Amino acid sequence: MIALSLVAIATQDIVSGWSIACGGMISIIPSWYFANEVLRFKGARSIEKVVHSAYKSELIKLILMGSGFAIVFALVEPLKPALVFAGFFVTHLGGLIVTSLGAKTQIDPPKNDS
Repeated sequence: MIALSLVAIATQDIVSGWSIACGGMISIIPSWYFANEVLRFKGARSIEKVVHSAYKSELIKLILMGSGFAIVFALVEPLKPALVFAGFFVTHLGGLIVTSLGAKTQIDPPKNDS
């Protein structure tokens, strides 16, 4: 997200970079909250707590995302709305890709051919 914002500033203007950064932060902050809350519990005995925490944290994450968009569109001027959404989607998609790659390596560990 930082690299994308810097490229936008270099090729477009500061408003473009700021808009992309705002969209990225709308994705990052709620996702960080979700991960922090769900990963608090460890062990087989706490599986019910993990599931309850996941549902609650997902709801709060969605509220934070909606609030983030509302705050940015209400308070930040000048702004390029299309780039806010682009920053959000690129950051969110990047997080999903990294998560899926990490899950695949944990499920299918590399085979040792020696």
